[in-house]
Amino acid sequence: MSRIKLFGIMIVLLIAVGFFGLKLVEPTATWSDAAVWTVTAFSTFGMDMFLPTTQASKWFQALFLLGSFMMTAFGLTVIIPPFLYWWEAPRKGLASVRRSRPTPLYLLVGPVDWEKVESVYWELQRTVGHISLVVVVSETLTEIPMHLQRLGVQFVNGSLRRNETYQRAGIDWATGAFICSVSYNDPTADVQTAAIAGIIERCRQSVKTVTEVVSADNTDLFDGRHGADQSVLFDPLTLAAVVKLLAKQLAGRSAKIIVNTIDEAQRTELSRQLASAGVIESEDGVLSRIILPEDLDNPSGTEKNPVGSDAKVWAALKRAREGVIVGMYCSIVSNDLFADHDNVVCADQVMAQQLVAAMR
Repeated sequence: MSRIKLFGIMIVLLIAVGFFGLKLVEPTATWSDAAVWTVTAFSTFGMDMFLPTTQASKWFQALFLLGSFMMTAFGLTVIIPPFLYWWEAPRKGLASVRRSRPTPLYLLVGPVDWEKVESVYWELQRTVGHISLVVVVSETLTEIPMHLQRLGVQFVNGSLRRNETYQRAGIDWATGAFICSVSYNDPTADVQTAAIAGIIERCRQSVKTVTEVVSADNTDLFDGRHGADQSVLFDPLTLAAVVKLLAKQLAGRSAKIIVNTIDEAQRTELSRQLASAGVIESEDGVLSRIILPEDLDNPSGTEKNPVGSDAKVWAALKRAREGVIVGMYCSIVSNDLFADHDNVVCADQVMAQQLVAAMR
C-alpha cells in the first residue's frame, strides 16, 4: 500500500473517531456539534466552538488534537516529496515532454553545455519562429538554467543509447533532431555522434537528423541505411569563417601565419581552408596571427579550470600588437566580451546557423 493511500485511510479513520467519539463522551453534544468540532479541531487545532464539560471529554479532545497534529506531520512527509518531485522533475530532466499544442518540436541531442543550447535556440527562433519547441536530450547536463526554462526549452536527462530516453523527449512527433558532438577537441567523438544518429533513425526513421561532424575524415560514418540526413562539419566551417576574415584583411597579399591550434588535424584543415581562400603562406608575407580557442569544450570555465577558453582568446587578442589579427571564440554568451573586436567569429553561432540551415 502506498503512503498516499495510507494517509487517506488514516484521515477518514481520524475524522470518524472524532465525530463518533465526541458524541459518546460529551452528553450535551449533538450530532451537528460533533461534526463542526471534528472539522474545526482537525483543520485548525481550535476548540473555541465547543468546550468540554466532562473529564472524559477533556481527555478525548486533548488526545484527538495530539493525533491531529501527528497526522498533519505525517501528511507533510507524504505530500511534500511528490510535490518537490513534480516541481524539480522538469528542471532535472526527469519528466517527459509536455506538448500543449501542435508545434514543431526539435530535439537537441548531446550538447556539450547550455551555451550551445542557447545558440541553437535563438537561431531557430530567428529562422523558424517562436512557435517551435526545443527539447534538450543529454546524459551529462544535470539541470536546465532558469532563463532557458522560461523561454520554453524543455530538458530530458537519460542515456543517449536507450530508446526510452527519446520516447520521453517526444521523438514520435518531433520535426527534426540536431545531434551535437560530445567533444570538439577530439575527432574520434564522431564515432559516438554517428552511433546516436543510428539510434534516433531506428526510433523513427521519418524524423530529419542533422549531425555535427568534427573531422571531414569521418563523414563516411554517417552514410548508409541508418545514417544522418545531413551533416555539418565543425572544423571546416568554423575555420573557413576565420580564414574569410583573414583573406579580407590581407586583400591578396601573402601571409606569414602564426597560429595556436589544438592538434595537427586542425592545422591541416586550416591549411586547406587557406589554400581554398587563395591565401598564400610565405615567410616574407604579412605577419598574420590566428588566435583559436585552446579548449573548445570549455568556453566559460569549470571548478577545476575556472579560466575559460573564451577569456584566454580575449586576452590573446588584447596582447597582440603587430600584423593582421583574427580570432575565434566558442560561445555566444561571450558576444559582449568581444564587442570591441571586429575580426572575430563565434564558433557556436557559425554552427547554429549551419545546423538550422541544414534542417530546413
